[in-house]
Amino acid sequence: MGCLPSPTPTQRLNLTHNDHQAFLHPKRPRIDPALEQLIVQFAKENRTWGYDRIVRALKNVGYTVSDQTVGNISKRHNLSPAPERKKTTTWREFIRSHRDLLFATDLFTVEVWATWGFVTYYILLFIQVGIRKVHIAGLTLNTNGAWMTQIVRNSTMTEWGFLTSGQHLIHDRDTKFCSTFQETLKAADVTPITLPQLVRI
Repeated sequence: MGCLPSPTPTQRLNLTHNDHQAFLHPKRPRIDPALEQLIVQFAKENRTWGYDRIVRALKNVGYTVSDQTVGNISKRHNLSPAPERKKTTTWREFIRSHRDLLFATDLFTVEVWATWGFVTYYILLFIQVGIRKVHIAGLTLNTNGAWMTQIVRNSTMTEWGFLTSGQHLIHDRDTKFCSTFQETLKAADVTPITLPQLVRI
């Protein structure tokens, strides 16, 4: 039976060096994806929590990690430390704190059978977020800027309009919500809020 060759002095030196490096810089175990997701969730939903507070919350649910690990994961997900996170407001928080003053608007279509075939009608509705009340503001075959602006004038009229001073109106980035639509809202002291691209009503 053959024998394994003995390592040369250089090989012995390399082995010793590698063992020493492994001792000084051991590889850290990979964080469980579920735990990482939980850390991200805690940081996003509790913007006043620092790393230590997140560590304590994780311990309450059976996880033991260091504040450095929490910090590294937060940085990897572009989450700022607590003092910076407190300066921002999520959409959920904004809607929760302003829902009594919030309306949302959107267009939808219906197909109607006429004597000359199917016709597409556009219907503009407004939702009162706090009480989830829906207002059908109008319908048309052509949603041009003039029609959209007239709907806003009707909706903000003192006598019977449902949009009043100090309220906020959320709408998406559809070009039908044109500049005159928004300026008419502002003239009635209603603040238009255009949704970011990744947020849906």
